[in-house]
Amino acid sequence: MNKGFFFRCLTTFMLAAGLHSVSTAQGMVANVGFTDLVAEPQQLPQIALENVRHDVDRASKIQPGQTREDVLQLLGQPVARTRYENREAWEYQLSLPLQDKRTAIVCQFMVVYSNATLNVEGAYWRRKQCADAVKPAPVATPEPVINISSDLLFGFDQYQLSAAGVRQLTQIAGSILQYNRPVAITVIGYTDRLGAAAYNQTLSERRAETVAKFLVGRGIPQQTVRHEGRGQREQIAACQGVSPLAALKDCLAPNRRVAIQVQPANRN
Repeated sequence: MNKGFFFRCLTTFMLAAGLHSVSTAQGMVANVGFTDLVAEPQQLPQIALENVRHDVDRASKIQPGQTREDVLQLLGQPVARTRYENREAWEYQLSLPLQDKRTAIVCQFMVVYSNATLNVEGAYWRRKQCADAVKPAPVATPEPVINISSDLLFGFDQYQLSAAGVRQLTQIAGSILQYNRPVAITVIGYTDRLGAAAYNQTLSERRAETVAKFLVGRGIPQQTVRHEGRGQREQIAACQGVSPLAALKDCLAPNRRVAIQVQPANRN
């Protein structure tokens, strides 16, 4: 047998193996369709370096609910944009350093996006060996209450999210999705004491509803999220005697907030 032919076949097998099972953070998923990586022997040094973006530990930071921009910041541009079960998928070739620290193997990694939210739905390794080598992301501990300024989330007298609000809530949703146990979430809207109480109550309810719907849209189960408005109740800053009006509005800013309460869910 021609030795060169045998070596090419062996090389192709080593690079293209692993079609039958794919490792995820949650377990094994069958038959995810990665693009085969095939190289001639003389191409191996180039293949091993040319398309590899980062080491595999970067992939542990990819979490459900993250945006495409989040993925690009962590991993850069994918080497291939494909489809997996009619959903958009990005493929990466990531470097796994070997024990000698001077050589590395290529690990294929896929990020799959939800058709509903357009954000990350899941991420998969082609080889179990690569997944086993990844350092797991730290397990998040829920904060009992996350207070966010309404001035950041919304425009003046509005309940539509601002661009800054979308970014802030996207990060919070991603953090909640990393919790290692079921949670119950209550979103509470508040206003300051300026204006009519009935108007403030309605505004606080609409803002809380907007935030709750956004969290659900980022992958948090709808049945775990409730919302309510408390208007100008439960003021944090009284600001008695503060004037003129502009200074008073600034002083009352802590009262204009949305609180996201995160608690362990009751298991029946």
